[in-house]
Amino acid sequence: MPNVQLIGSKFNRVDKKLPIVDKLPRVEYVKVRDYVEKQADVNLASHMLLDAFQDKYDLAAVFTNDSDFVTPIQMVRYELHKKVKLMLTTGGRRFGNKDLMKVANSHMAISSQFLELSQFPDRILDAEGREITKPASW
Repeated sequence: MPNVQLIGSKFNRVDKKLPIVDKLPRVEYVKVRDYVEKQADVNLASHMLLDAFQDKYDLAAVFTNDSDFVTPIQMVRYELHKKVKLMLTTGGRRFGNKDLMKVANSHMAISSQFLELSQFPDRILDAEGREITKPASW
């Protein structure tokens, strides 16, 4: 797919202590290992802005329900005069983020089922022949 560009991010391992809710009022803690996604919002917003500056598109379709995109969408729409269609990924919630819907030219809800059906296969090869594997949780 020559017109598709993968914009990466990374996951950082975070070990933290969290309270066990059922043990209140005598609070006990358990050590939990979690993985936190980093850089995806900034990377996507940066590329959306750069591509707009370079006049690579007339309409950006942004798949998110994250209010972190309000300012980049405002810049693309009002300063760079590009259209932005918000593709709301509500994750089962009924409504999209109101602030996002205000700044986009238009919006459309995308169901979780549609996203599942639209995913790439579990394993694909990139242009250099490297294998990319989809996480099981997707």
